[in-house]
Order: sequence, then C-alpha cells, then structure tokens
Amino acid sequence: MGIPIERIIQKLEFHFGQEDLPSARSLLSYWRAEAQATGDERGLLEMLNEQLGLYRRLDDKDASQEVIDTLLPLLKEGGWGETLSGATMYLNIATNYCHFGSPQKAQPLYPLVQATFDRLLPPYDYHRAGLDNNRAASMCAVGDYKTAAELYTRALDCLLHLGTYTPEVAVTLVNRATALYQADPLDPQVDEDMERAYAILTGDIPQDSDYVFVLGKLIPIFDHLGYFAYTADLKARKERTMEKLRKNVVGT
Repeated sequence: MGIPIERIIQKLEFHFGQEDLPSARSLLSYWRAEAQATGDERGLLEMLNEQLGLYRRLDDKDASQEVIDTLLPLLKEGGWGETLSGATMYLNIATNYCHFGSPQKAQPLYPLVQATFDRLLPPYDYHRAGLDNNRAASMCAVGDYKTAAELYTRALDCLLHLGTYTPEVAVTLVNRATALYQADPLDPQVDEDMERAYAILTGDIPQDSDYVFVLGKLIPIFDHLGYFAYTADLKARKERTMEKLRKNVVGT
C-alpha cells in the first residue's frame, strides 16, 4: 500500500491557498521520506514532482537542484519518463531550470516531452499547451521574445480550443503580453492581452487555492506594467479568497 497521494495533494493545496509554504515544505518532506522508506516509487516520484513546484515558490535553488538530481535518474529507470506523468515531470524540471537561470539545461528535455506527447495525446490537449508555455519561458530567458510570443500564441490557441482551463488562459495572456512588452513596449497587443486577462480573473471562475496561486503570480506583473488600479483590485480579491478558504476549513 502506497502513501495517500490524493489526501496529501488536498492538504498541500490548502497550504498553498493560505500561502503557508513552511507547512507545505514539511508536508512534502515527511511524505517523501515515507515513500522512500516503504519502497513506494510512484509516491516518491509524485512527492519529488510537487517539491519542484514548491521550491520554485520558495526560490530555493539548492533544494530544487537536489530534487532534480534525485528525480532525473528515477525517470530514466523503468520507463517512467516515457509515460504521460513522467513527461510532465520532465517539463516541471525544465521549468525549474528556467526559473533558476539555466534555460540551456531545459532544452534537451523538450524533445523527450514532445515525443511522448505526440505518441499519447491528441492534437489539442492541455499538456501540449503546457509544453508551449514552458518553451516560451525558456525563450524569454535567453531574450528571444519574438519566438516566445509565437509559442504563447500557440498555447493560447490550444487552451481556447479546449474551452476550459480559464485561469491558465489568463496566465498565458499575461505571459504573452510580457514577452511582447519586452520586444516593443508600445505594441497595442500588450494592453489588449492584459485587459482580457483582467476580465477573466474578475469573471465567473472558481475562487479556490488555484485562483490564489494564479493571482500571486500575476499581480506583480500587472503592477510592473502599470495597471495599478487592477493590481489593487486583484490583491483585494486574493485576500478575500484566502479568508473564505480559511473559513471553509474551520467550518468542516
């Protein structure tokens, strides 16, 4: 019997919704050790993958690299890296490489992910949008904003075709706006993308821990690009959502 992954993820999402990163760190460290001690390889992979995202939020480069050094060999053994979940873990590693200033290390991982996606997925799939978004971020990291904007556009087209994943649409719009702004601050598409993203974030979407996370990522960008009224409104929405989530837990 493996570790209770679903229950762990639910608890993790609560900690993220409260921006309680120390508790999230303790949770994942404990269950990673449990999975390792009991020989639960799938559970270990899942905990390592979640730690990658956590250490991005904590901006802990050394901890991220330790996880990558542990996770990469596991993915290469036993065919894990050729599964859909394994491919998304490769993509998560690439995200951390870009986040911590090593986009060149991410490049060899993208063909591995692409090959698995082409083998297992239809032409329009959320995972493909994730791959394009990730590649776009790596292009921004090396200053190729034109290619980045093209990749963000392809990811956006995929998400809009699927008709779901609304928060991710907002994130992709803001990321494309940022890339376009870096290339040309006067590009009118920048304002159009930011307005569309704001309309989504203030529209009829679930007010959950994912919403808090998305706002946490995007509020600094709205502020940096000069959308100060929107920044203030989104901060207030984030605080209200966090309070609602706290009350929901207390009431259960």
